[in-house]
Amino acid sequence: QGEGEKPSEQDRVVVTYRGTLIDGREFDAGERVEFALNRVVPGFAEGIRQLRPGGMATLYLPADLAYGGCPARPGSIIEPGSTLIFEVTLHEVRAAPPPRPATLPVLPYNQEAKVLHLHRPQGHHPIFVRLLPQALHPHPHRQHLLPTADRVQ
Repeated sequence: QGEGEKPSEQDRVVVTYRGTLIDGREFDAGERVEFALNRVVPGFAEGIRQLRPGGMATLYLPADLAYGGCPARPGSIIEPGSTLIFEVTLHEVRAAPPPRPATLPVLPYNQEAKVLHLHRPQGHHPIFVRLLPQALHPHPHRQHLLPTADRVQ
């Protein structure tokens, strides 16, 4: 069903889904939700990778392809060992974002206020991190725990 390319494990997808237990109780649902396929339970990702945009399926996930013997999350009705059923429609496949650079960027540092200004992706508020004096001048007896370049002389 559907047209276009099937998603890869690294891609992001836009789906509408409804998740229920065997007894029919709904534990989750979403309409046109976007997420990375490598961030969901294995059986859900495997089922989505079989669809093309516009395709629909009902996925039956045994516990070993869902949450296994672990509870899903606190307060969830999903018990350890539960089989999950998902009715899902794949709307869109979006290519995975490019990998992050291997090196960390140089961060602007306000020496007087001892604050790092971290820039976030467009549309997000910047983060300001106040450095504590201990972070700037570690205890002299613990300097052996720091990399050589970070030791205070």
